[in-house]
Amino acid sequence: MRKLFKKLALSLKITSVIAFSFLSLAVFAACCADEDEFDIRVVLPNQIPVAAAAKLMRDFSGEQTVGGATYNISFDVLAGGAPAIQTEMQLANSPQVVIAPTNLGAMITHSPYATDYRLAATITWGLTNIATSQPITTLEDLRGRRVIVPGGATGIPSISFRHVLASQNIPFYTMPGGTHIANAVQVYHFTGEINAYILGLTIDGTNVTALLPEPAITGIITQNNAQNHPARLERVDINEHLAEDYKIDHPFASVFFRADFVTNHQAFVTRFLAELKASIEWVTNADAAIQNEAIAYIMSQNTGTPPRWGLPAAEAPLRQSLTHSHIRFVTAAEGRAQLDDFFQMVYNLSPALIGGRLPADNFFMH
Repeated sequence: MRKLFKKLALSLKITSVIAFSFLSLAVFAACCADEDEFDIRVVLPNQIPVAAAAKLMRDFSGEQTVGGATYNISFDVLAGGAPAIQTEMQLANSPQVVIAPTNLGAMITHSPYATDYRLAATITWGLTNIATSQPITTLEDLRGRRVIVPGGATGIPSISFRHVLASQNIPFYTMPGGTHIANAVQVYHFTGEINAYILGLTIDGTNVTALLPEPAITGIITQNNAQNHPARLERVDINEHLAEDYKIDHPFASVFFRADFVTNHQAFVTRFLAELKASIEWVTNADAAIQNEAIAYIMSQNTGTPPRWGLPAAEAPLRQSLTHSHIRFVTAAEGRAQLDDFFQMVYNLSPALIGGRLPADNFFMH
């Protein structure tokens, strides 16, 4: 009987060791799985940036395996413009990836209470489109005219436009609040609903010249022309009237990664940028079949009233808007000269827009 009990005790001991071993392996496996699985949130504004990232969002969302790790990727498209993006970047659990106005990444990084971000690439360039009911042969034709500019005097559109005028030695003054200068350009800052304001003027037959981004300019010109307003608007690209040395190539929207994320997830960062570049090449492709595929997909996502991606709902104005949006993928290393010029321009005219100081070298991904 004693031998029987000994055998039974030994058997129980072995069974316990085996069970414990399996339990340990299960806990270890679960632990490792958690360590190699990450939830990634990408935040971007609607309108042109979301069009540039359309294929990226289609092909590189949900569960993706990169460098042996699993990433669960979600995209949040925000309709509130820069303020909405800024709020997200200032959160304690700020998104790992953000597409935002180029100055915003520097502003957030220079804030003492916000997360550090790194600029990886720029995807839209310039702010060069003017809607006008008066012919423009050269920029000198703007003398004596009022040019409506969205936002205030410290906004990027105004800074960019005034920088161009100064580079061409064309005098200007700002309104409201400025002092009139004879035969100079009046840079009129408008902070209200600019579409309704401009269309109201053209209905009355008032001549209009306005510096506008896409897709707003395409929407305004399309509506103005369709309704045969007495003051008929046309598009003029400022760059067509500038010498090569003065072409506007300001980095308008860029992609940023949280600094701590770049350090720990190099493989993901590299893959994400490759997918974003492919998305931009898809949207801007000169091949008609590829272009048609891109347009069809964007239209399938840009549904609702108003359209949820903030782009023109009809095909013709959508194509026109994308054509004039200067969508181009350029890494921070490749575009460093333009980025440095841009940040210097903003620092000179409105330093608060980049947090009061020029970005350090490590702000730019190499």
